[in-house]
Amino acid sequence: MLKEFSNKYPETRQSMLDCLKKIDYHSFKKMLDTLILFDVPAKLSAERANFMLRLLQFRHQHLLHALEK
Repeated sequence: MLKEFSNKYPETRQSMLDCLKKIDYHSFKKMLDTLILFDVPAKLSAERANFMLRLLQFRHQHLLHALEK
């Protein structure tokens, strides 16, 4: 879907790439580490946060790769 969008609107490709390049592993980790600290009835566990971090990293790399082609 991203590829189709960037093909239809090529002027958005560089902007999307720039946004993706501003975020890295440490940004995702910092956000998730903050969420772990929230005192709510259904707390986010460290294990779940690590799982989410791996998913975010995979998706981030996938999006970058798709846009750089």
